[in-house]
Amino acid sequence: MRPEGALMRTLEELAANAWPAHIQQHLGSWRLRASEDVTRRANSVLPLGAMPAYAGWYEEIISFYERRRLPIRFQVSDAAPEGLDAILQGMGYTAEAHSAVYVARCHDVVTRSSQDDGLRLTLSNTLEEKWLDSFLRIEGHDEARRGAYRRIMGSIGPPACFVEAWQDGVVIGIGMGVAEREWIGMFNIATLPHYRRRGVGTGIVRALAEWGLENGAAQAYLQVMLTNGTAINLYTKLGFRYLYGYHYRVAQSDPRGKKPKRNAGGAP
Repeated sequence: MRPEGALMRTLEELAANAWPAHIQQHLGSWRLRASEDVTRRANSVLPLGAMPAYAGWYEEIISFYERRRLPIRFQVSDAAPEGLDAILQGMGYTAEAHSAVYVARCHDVVTRSSQDDGLRLTLSNTLEEKWLDSFLRIEGHDEARRGAYRRIMGSIGPPACFVEAWQDGVVIGIGMGVAEREWIGMFNIATLPHYRRRGVGTGIVRALAEWGLENGAAQAYLQVMLTNGTAINLYTKLGFRYLYGYHYRVAQSDPRGKKPKRNAGGAP
């Protein structure tokens, strides 16, 4: 594991707490997560720490997702056990949604950003239906997913902040922050297409950084798809730096057709 391995594992744990799956089952230090197939993160195995000591770990994972009729999916980061990604690739699991975690000091984010006078920001420490309305509309999610998202966001344990960015009496951008252990995780930062590149995202990130400082967070982390160059450029300008990458591995055929080699992790 890289020298920053302990930090990466901590951030993966914080991110899992900030986006809690409806159903979670621990398998050693790993988490099996299921949430009605809403978002990959809440419907995937989070493999932190060593490979499970239990010899039947793979069958346990398959059974967990098959009972819920969900894809067999692993979230594989640089904090995952060494060799796991190669094992899954050899078993026919396809890689998708390559992403990265960026980190910054909250003070640096505030210093590097400015507030647009025409932008009004409102913050709430509780999840409200009007914020969910804005979230579904701006992210383009179907109304049928409202309940699943409400259950995820309503189950967040640490302090959370829900931001709306207003212009001309309309919510044009949203964001969410979760503060835990002197970190703030920033999630769901999105702007209506017509209002992009006008400083809305900058205003939301700044507001979250300020809220983080007020709630004991000295540093911030966020996750971004590697294909989202516009967002990466914005975050870099605001002081964020790349820390590590992650992606998902998804079974493309009968997952019981192949098993890990006998020397993989806890297998005998």
